[in-house]
Amino acid sequence: YCLVGIGGSENFYSTFESELHDHIPVIHSSIGDCRIVGRLTVGNRHGLLVPASTTDSELQHI
Repeated sequence: YCLVGIGGSENFYSTFESELHDHIPVIHSSIGDCRIVGRLTVGNRHGLLVPASTTDSELQHI
């Protein structure tokens, strides 16, 4: 999956979604109420590591 921050440029994100939607789901989310999800998470085929500040609702959304 592809995590993207909430509230970014829709033109930018629509490019990702149009290219990836057949193969990879694009998820709009925040991590610890922060929009810079790429700097706060790391993942591979075995799972996703998130900081302790991640809320339960954010985890459910992901």
